[in-house]
Amino acid sequence: MIRAVAPAVLLCVVPGIAGAQTWRTLDASGARRDSAEIAVRVDYARGRLRAQPADNTLLYTMHLRYDASRSHPLLSYDSSARSLSIGAQVRSDARAGGDGRNAGEAVLELGRSGPLDVAVRLDVASAALDFGGMAMRGLSVQSAASEVRLTFGTPNTIAMEGLDLDMSAATLTATGLANANTSRMRVGARAGGAELHLDGQWTRDLEIDLDIALGSVTVFVPAGVGVQLEARRILAKVDAGSLRRSGDLYVSSNWESAPRKVRIRSNTTLGKLQLIHGAR
Repeated sequence: MIRAVAPAVLLCVVPGIAGAQTWRTLDASGARRDSAEIAVRVDYARGRLRAQPADNTLLYTMHLRYDASRSHPLLSYDSSARSLSIGAQVRSDARAGGDGRNAGEAVLELGRSGPLDVAVRLDVASAALDFGGMAMRGLSVQSAASEVRLTFGTPNTIAMEGLDLDMSAATLTATGLANANTSRMRVGARAGGAELHLDGQWTRDLEIDLDIALGSVTVFVPAGVGVQLEARRILAKVDAGSLRRSGDLYVSSNWESAPRKVRIRSNTTLGKLQLIHGAR
């Protein structure tokens, strides 16, 4: 039971449409009672997820359509730990197979009125995550065999302590990353690919740690930002673009004069790192 967030839940059963599929929908919402930080854990598998800021003072709203023969809703709140768990998980007895044409879907909205520490875990999913203009203290996205689009369309309203992105056999396109308002970013790419666009409003310097194995990562940095790259590689390719070699580092021509700087440390094994400086 979710006591601290005063939930309203509506469950609707939709007739089965193919074989043993049983489609159901769930609509839920919870109110925020104070402005203290809340940890939000989003766990979603086998479908399409769209996450975005809410336009009201609620903690969350969720619309979920799911096949009850394969998955079940996740919705719980621990008032003592101030932790919300939400999404849809695969049933332990779910049969294998399915071509994904009738995949489930979820729309999740998170409130802007107080700080959140958000962790998203995706498994065989397609996700569009828009977290612009929120008050995020931290964000981690862990994806397996998924396609993820992450954007910060407007600046995070508080300083983010860290942004962690981890992909396994997955793809990621992330835009507006300067708007995340963080000084630390960690990206892991194993047998996957990522595009990281560091556009947006720069309010602080940024450090990025990249760990690439059998994957490919491209980093786009605006022209006005100074870049320093420390690249370690094993049977891998590093394309530093217009950066010049300086000892063990690659640096941009404006490194000393740039008002904002990004320092990138990368470890690449059997993969590729490309850096494009001067991207708009």
